Amino acid sequence: ATFWTDLRNKHPEVVWDTQRYMTEYQCVKFSEDRYNPYNLPATKLRAADTLNENHYARQKLQEFFKQEGRLIVLTHMAPDYDTCTEQHDNLSFAYSNTNINLYDVPKHDWIYGHMHSRHEGQVGNCTHHRNPRGYVGYEAHNFTQSFEFKQL
Repeated sequence: ATFWTDLRNKHPEVVWDTQRYMTEYQCVKFSEDRYNPYNLPATKLRAADTLNENHYARQKLQEFFKQEGRLIVLTHMAPDYDTCTEQHDNLSFAYSNTNINLYDVPKHDWIYGHMHSRHEGQVGNCTHHRNPRGYVGYEAHNFTQSFEFKQL
Protein backbone atom coordinates (compact mmCIF):
# COMPACT_ATOMS: atom_id res chain seq x y z
CA ALA A 1 0.00 0.00 0.00
CA THR A 2 1.09 3.57 -0.49
CA PHE A 3 -0.42 4.41 2.91
CA TRP A 4 -0.70 8.11 2.19
CA THR A 5 -0.26 10.39 5.18
CA ASP A 6 -3.16 11.35 7.44
CA LEU A 7 -1.76 14.91 7.45
CA ARG A 8 -1.45 15.01 11.23
CA ASN A 9 -5.01 13.88 11.65
CA LYS A 10 -6.30 16.44 9.09
CA HIS A 11 -4.65 19.37 10.85
CA PRO A 12 -5.62 22.46 8.75
CA GLU A 13 -2.13 24.01 8.64
CA VAL A 14 -0.54 20.69 7.68
CA VAL A 15 -3.18 20.10 4.99
CA TRP A 16 -2.58 23.60 3.57
CA ASP A 17 1.22 23.44 3.62
CA THR A 18 1.34 19.91 2.22
CA GLN A 19 -1.00 20.60 -0.65
CA ARG A 20 0.79 23.86 -1.44
CA TYR A 21 4.44 22.75 -1.24
CA MET A 22 4.63 18.98 -1.87
CA THR A 23 5.49 17.98 -5.42
CA GLU A 24 2.96 15.13 -5.37
CA TYR A 25 0.08 17.59 -5.24
CA GLN A 26 1.41 19.43 -8.28
CA CYS A 27 2.29 16.44 -10.46
CA VAL A 28 0.25 13.34 -9.54
CA LYS A 29 -3.06 12.76 -11.29
CA PHE A 30 -5.81 10.93 -9.42
CA SER A 31 -8.99 9.11 -10.38
CA GLU A 32 -11.62 8.15 -7.82
CA ASP A 33 -12.09 4.72 -9.40
CA ARG A 34 -9.10 2.91 -7.82
CA TYR A 35 -9.92 -0.35 -9.63
CA ASN A 36 -10.16 1.12 -13.10
CA PRO A 37 -8.74 4.64 -13.10
CA TYR A 38 -9.27 5.02 -16.85
CA ASN A 39 -13.08 5.09 -16.37
CA LEU A 40 -13.05 8.59 -14.89
CA PRO A 41 -11.15 11.73 -15.83
CA ALA A 42 -8.04 12.21 -13.74
CA THR A 43 -7.64 15.39 -11.74
CA LYS A 44 -4.74 16.89 -9.83
CA LEU A 45 -4.21 15.09 -6.52
CA ARG A 46 -5.77 16.86 -3.51
CA ALA A 47 -5.33 16.41 0.22
CA ALA A 48 -8.88 15.05 0.43
CA ASP A 49 -7.87 12.27 -1.99
CA THR A 50 -4.87 11.20 0.05
CA LEU A 51 -6.90 11.33 3.26
CA ASN A 52 -9.48 9.00 1.71
CA GLU A 53 -6.74 6.64 0.58
CA ASN A 54 -5.24 6.77 4.08
CA HIS A 55 -8.56 5.73 5.60
CA TYR A 56 -8.86 2.83 3.15
CA ALA A 57 -5.28 1.66 3.85
CA ARG A 58 -5.84 1.83 7.62
CA GLN A 59 -8.82 -0.49 7.29
CA LYS A 60 -6.76 -2.96 5.25
CA LEU A 61 -3.87 -2.80 7.73
CA GLN A 62 -6.25 -3.58 10.61
CA GLU A 63 -7.34 -6.72 8.74
CA PHE A 64 -3.72 -7.58 7.94
CA PHE A 65 -2.63 -7.31 11.58
CA LYS A 66 -5.18 -9.96 12.58
CA GLN A 67 -2.97 -12.60 10.94
CA GLU A 68 -0.76 -14.90 12.97
CA GLY A 69 3.03 -14.79 12.94
CA ARG A 70 5.59 -12.12 12.17
CA LEU A 71 4.39 -9.80 9.42
CA ILE A 72 6.10 -7.60 6.86
CA VAL A 73 4.47 -4.33 5.78
CA LEU A 74 5.72 -2.41 2.74
CA THR A 75 4.49 1.15 2.16
CA HIS A 76 5.64 4.39 0.65
CA MET A 77 4.85 6.53 3.71
CA ALA A 78 6.24 6.07 7.21
CA PRO A 79 4.07 4.18 9.68
CA ASP A 80 4.22 6.80 12.39
CA TYR A 81 5.61 10.26 13.03
CA ASP A 82 7.85 8.76 15.72
CA THR A 83 9.72 6.83 13.01
CA CYS A 84 10.75 10.10 11.32
CA THR A 85 14.26 11.28 11.98
CA GLU A 86 13.74 14.32 9.78
CA GLN A 87 11.27 16.41 11.79
CA HIS A 88 11.33 20.03 10.66
CA ASP A 89 7.97 21.69 10.31
CA ASN A 90 4.42 20.98 9.15
CA LEU A 91 5.77 19.24 6.06
CA SER A 92 7.33 16.56 8.27
CA PHE A 93 3.79 15.29 8.81
CA ALA A 94 3.43 14.88 5.04
CA TYR A 95 5.87 11.95 5.18
CA SER A 96 4.27 9.96 7.98
CA ASN A 97 1.11 9.08 9.86
CA THR A 98 -0.20 9.80 13.33
CA ASN A 99 -2.42 7.83 15.68
CA ILE A 100 -1.09 4.45 14.62
CA ASN A 101 -0.76 2.30 17.70
CA LEU A 102 2.34 0.25 16.96
CA TYR A 103 2.25 -1.27 20.44
CA ASP A 104 -1.05 -3.16 20.18
CA VAL A 105 -0.28 -5.00 16.96
CA PRO A 106 1.71 -8.19 16.35
CA LYS A 107 5.48 -7.94 15.94
CA HIS A 108 6.23 -6.87 12.41
CA ASP A 109 8.75 -5.26 10.11
CA TRP A 110 7.69 -2.13 8.25
CA ILE A 111 9.70 -1.11 5.20
CA TYR A 112 8.95 2.33 3.81
CA GLY A 113 10.43 5.13 1.75
CA HIS A 114 9.56 8.74 0.97
CA MET A 115 12.29 10.05 3.26
CA HIS A 116 15.78 10.95 2.17
CA SER A 117 17.98 8.97 4.52
CA ARG A 118 18.54 5.37 5.50
CA HIS A 119 17.29 4.45 8.96
CA GLU A 120 16.27 1.50 11.11
CA GLY A 121 14.61 1.62 14.49
CA GLN A 122 11.99 0.26 16.84
CA VAL A 123 8.64 1.76 17.89
CA GLY A 124 6.45 -0.56 19.90
CA ASN A 125 6.15 -3.89 18.11
CA CYS A 126 7.27 -2.32 14.84
CA THR A 127 10.82 -2.66 13.58
CA HIS A 128 10.97 -0.06 10.83
CA HIS A 129 13.43 0.13 7.94
CA ARG A 130 13.98 2.63 5.17
CA ASN A 131 16.58 2.65 2.45
CA PRO A 132 15.52 5.26 -0.11
CA ARG A 133 17.42 5.66 -3.31
CA GLY A 134 15.92 9.04 -4.10
CA TYR A 135 15.48 10.33 -7.61
CA VAL A 136 17.82 11.71 -10.23
CA GLY A 137 19.72 14.62 -8.80
CA TYR A 138 18.49 13.93 -5.27
CA GLU A 139 19.91 10.52 -4.47
CA ALA A 140 20.10 9.60 -0.79
CA HIS A 141 23.64 9.75 0.55
CA ASN A 142 23.51 6.51 2.48
CA PHE A 143 21.50 4.32 0.10
CA THR A 144 22.60 0.67 0.25
CA GLN A 145 21.99 -1.21 -2.99
CA SER A 146 22.26 -4.59 -1.29
CA PHE A 147 19.75 -3.69 1.45
CA GLU A 148 18.85 -6.63 3.67
CA PHE A 149 17.21 -7.00 7.04
CA LYS A 150 16.76 -9.91 9.38
CA GLN A 151 13.40 -10.71 10.84
CA LEU A 152 13.78 -11.01 14.59
